[in-house]
Amino acid sequence: MMPVDLTATLILGGPDLVPLHGLQLLLNAAWCAAFFGFQAVQAGFVIIASLWFLLLFLIGKTRQHGDGVSTACLLPYVAWITFAAVLNALAIPRAPGCADRSTTPMPSAAVEPSKPW
Repeated sequence: MMPVDLTATLILGGPDLVPLHGLQLLLNAAWCAAFFGFQAVQAGFVIIASLWFLLLFLIGKTRQHGDGVSTACLLPYVAWITFAAVLNALAIPRAPGCADRSTTPMPSAAVEPSKPW
């Protein structure tokens, strides 16, 4: 959907919105690196929250330009980013290095030994 969105932006919205698309791609890559690569969930949340606000701004701008195709393409993306942001926020208390772990204990991964017949 992103290639369709960017093409529609170039045709209907104008080239002034292209840097915003580039920034959202950069933030998306930064979130992946922070959350999955470095396992820095708090930094990941800051990045994904920034991405979410940027997407809402980008949706508003595409609507102002009368670019319904780009707006329609961005709506499922912002829904997905919202879901990912919620999951990211839920992971913060369970992240390594979190100051207060007493409120949300990690489940034990211990498995009971099997009993002989």
